[in-house]
Amino acid sequence: MTPLLLYVLSGFGGNGATMFFLIFSILAAVLGIVSKLLGANHIRTWRSDSLASAGATSIVAWAVTALAFG
Repeated sequence: MTPLLLYVLSGFGGNGATMFFLIFSILAAVLGIVSKLLGANHIRTWRSDSLASAGATSIVAWAVTALAFG
């Protein structure tokens, strides 16, 4: 991690896992939003290539969400 990120996140307190929980939670939120947008795009276009991108993004978003749960 960069020293600036460590400095910014050091003020949150808690144990050492707090910083990783925040990073994975924010990443999971962003991936969930992207997955939702790609799912809406798939419903709009309804093609097999849009299904592949929407499905892959949703699986990655689910995996990062499970990782954020700990």
